[in-house]
Amino acid sequence: MPTDQTSDALNNLLSYLYDSHNGYKECSDEVSDIKLKNLFQDMAQKRANMIADIKQIIPTPLENTTRNGSITGVLHRTYIDLKSLLTDGDTQAIVEEVKVGENATINKYEQILNQNLPESVKQLLQKQLNEIKNNLTMIEAIAST
Repeated sequence: MPTDQTSDALNNLLSYLYDSHNGYKECSDEVSDIKLKNLFQDMAQKRANMIADIKQIIPTPLENTTRNGSITGVLHRTYIDLKSLLTDGDTQAIVEEVKVGENATINKYEQILNQNLPESVKQLLQKQLNEIKNNLTMIEAIAST
């Protein structure tokens, strides 16, 4: 059973995961490259799975942890929309913004993993962090082709 401090950290992390889930869904709508579109749809689904996994270990997710994510995430997605419009759906510009979001999520995971967490929580978060890092590598590989 997570402590209150652990629950707070996990609820904070949920906001980041909702941000990236919503961002990937939006990015899949913005790009025309079919490989990236499929990758973004797959990543949105993976984030939904991560959200479900974390929700299983939090006794009660906070009410303010919504499916819309954080204010920062909403602003970031709005920026992606604006940048997409201004660059006519420029795939490279969208990918660069996705990379910014992924790096922010990686940093958040690393901060939380540095806290005193139950071992089972650490293992789950480390597994998710590794998946996020692998996703970032895939995005960079596709973007460079």
